[in-house]
Amino acid sequence: MIGENILTVINSLVNVIELRDMYTQGHSRRVALYAQQIAIASGMNSQQAERLYFAGLLHDVGKISIPDAVLLKPGKLSVEEYEIVKLHSVISAEIVSKMGNFEDLVTLVRHHHEQPCGKGYPDGLHAEEIPLGSRILAVADVFDSLSSERVYRKALSLKTVQHIMQEEAKKGKLDLEITTFSLDILVQMGNIVTPNEFDFPELEHKRKAFFYQDTLTGLGNRDALILLLRQASATPLPTTLVHLDVLQFREYNKKRGPSAGDDLLQAIGEQLGQLTSQKWSTQLLENQIYAFRTIADAFCLFYCGYSTDYNLQKIYKLIGKIEMDYAIQFETTLILEHTKLSPNIEFDIGYLF
Repeated sequence: MIGENILTVINSLVNVIELRDMYTQGHSRRVALYAQQIAIASGMNSQQAERLYFAGLLHDVGKISIPDAVLLKPGKLSVEEYEIVKLHSVISAEIVSKMGNFEDLVTLVRHHHEQPCGKGYPDGLHAEEIPLGSRILAVADVFDSLSSERVYRKALSLKTVQHIMQEEAKKGKLDLEITTFSLDILVQMGNIVTPNEFDFPELEHKRKAFFYQDTLTGLGNRDALILLLRQASATPLPTTLVHLDVLQFREYNKKRGPSAGDDLLQAIGEQLGQLTSQKWSTQLLENQIYAFRTIADAFCLFYCGYSTDYNLQKIYKLIGKIEMDYAIQFETTLILEHTKLSPNIEFDIGYLF
């Protein structure tokens, strides 16, 4: 048994980590509960299961040292960024090693990202070189990650989670025996609802703005567009996408100066922002028009739904008004019109913006 003060410290550490990203709130507590139940079902005694529970709570505390620009990055990590993220298991173990009464958990926490095939980290351990508790934590960790909502996708169905984990285990990324044994237990438990101890929607909005809002115009940026296209591809709704380029923008800058060019882009952003209730957003709503500055003098307008003619009329009318008001011309391309997107949409049209 551990003292109440130590438990308070652990919970405070977990809160600090999970406050950094609303999509991981409750993750450590759920992993701890999943791991504990797997341990009990596998025949561990109550004390061993409790120690694994605490390892689950502490397995990600090292993420406190990972920069926000890497940890919260919405897109795919670069090789260098992934190497930074991989340090969190080592740092977690170091933090745990400095806490009283938890020396036995250091190894469990350090190795929860090892893989039986030897391609895990930090030490590339193989099969039973990986502590049993770490292999259980890995299964619990993957289950919760797949069955929880992320910024780039909804929570996966339990049937889908089962399939993915079984395939990963066959490839040696998870312990096959533990995965096979644990899945029935985990599916019965389902995605545990953990209380949201902190709710700061304004803070979360500002965090997302760091990644998804164009700093010059206030519209969504290219990453926001990709995210919404990805969400649209997961629905049966058709999508419409209009691409705009300011013609002869370089000449405009030469004549009037770079600051005038920025002023023009800001003015265009302000006008396009009038088409939507929010200048930028990462939440897909049916028939909501979204506006983006994707790069330099290029913009996109996007919506997902069946109001094709009505929304297109609004868009083209506003484009004409902007051209008249600012004495400019756009090259306007209707990239998608009432189109059901494929799951690979960002690869299919990503080169255009």
